[in-house]
Amino acid sequence: MTFEELIISRGFNPKNFARVAGLERESIRQYRRGISTPNINTAAIIAKTLGVSIDELSKCFEKKEG
Repeated sequence: MTFEELIISRGFNPKNFARVAGLERESIRQYRRGISTPNINTAAIIAKTLGVSIDELSKCFEKKEG
């Protein structure tokens, strides 16, 4: 599952997710597009907001081979 799919599966859209999580919309956009990944503190905020573990969240950011 991608980060965007995870956000949507939890009933958010990227704009309101950023607001609820207290994060910058631009940061969420970069995470969704794979331009950057959240640091551990931000990942903890994202995971808590989405109701998932950091381990589950990290799977969204793993690079797919081939």
